[in-house]
Amino acid sequence: MKIAVEGCMHGDLDKVYDTIKYIENTRNIKIDLLLCYGDFQEVAPVPTIFIGGNNEASNYLWELYYGGWAAPNIYFLGYAVVVKFGNIRIDGLSGIYNARNYCLGWIQQGTLGIKPAAQLLKKLRPSYWFSAHLHCKFTALVEHEEGGRVTKFLALDKCLPGRKFLQVGEQSSTCKIVVNGLRAGWKTEEPNLVNFLKQLHLTNPLILTFSDDYSEDIPNEDEIDLADDAERNN
Repeated sequence: MKIAVEGCMHGDLDKVYDTIKYIENTRNIKIDLLLCYGDFQEVAPVPTIFIGGNNEASNYLWELYYGGWAAPNIYFLGYAVVVKFGNIRIDGLSGIYNARNYCLGWIQQGTLGIKPAAQLLKKLRPSYWFSAHLHCKFTALVEHEEGGRVTKFLALDKCLPGRKFLQVGEQSSTCKIVVNGLRAGWKTEEPNLVNFLKQLHLTNPLILTFSDDYSEDIPNEDEIDLADDAERNN
């Protein structure tokens, strides 16, 4: 299976799909799936999965909080949902992170990033992690333990001429999508997947109606044992 990943699209679907068609023709390959990192803002010739950024019509995507078909052949991954395409598990976190801190010390300190996402990265240890929003290409290898599992990180640019906004990789698999969301009674044999979904279930603004300041009610890895989280919330 060949999968294309794309950075900030900003509505330029035709350019992205034209690029995919060009790659298919010049390399004599068939691309099976397109993953878009956000700012999707159009019916698709390639099965397409996307997460939300900060430029879509959020009022419409809110109706698909747990994910769903936004258009024929175009699947919105929801605000925090996991799907399987063939034998590949794809986790998605929509939106952008804004800590509302305008001090730019992270430039000098080398701490640019998202702490909540870093906690998920450390816990789930996925094979690949794709990102966008900053309109630049950046690659990194994250070693979770010495000589152990490694996560390949890739951020891609905005869809513009001469920019590195699309990349194609290959994974052996059959093509089938199984969608799993944050629904009551949802079960899986993968414990990390349960913990990931249950943790995000606690931050669902449709459920947390008992406080005006949701940030005080969101547990973090320092306060709870993620291994026991699923059992506590059943």
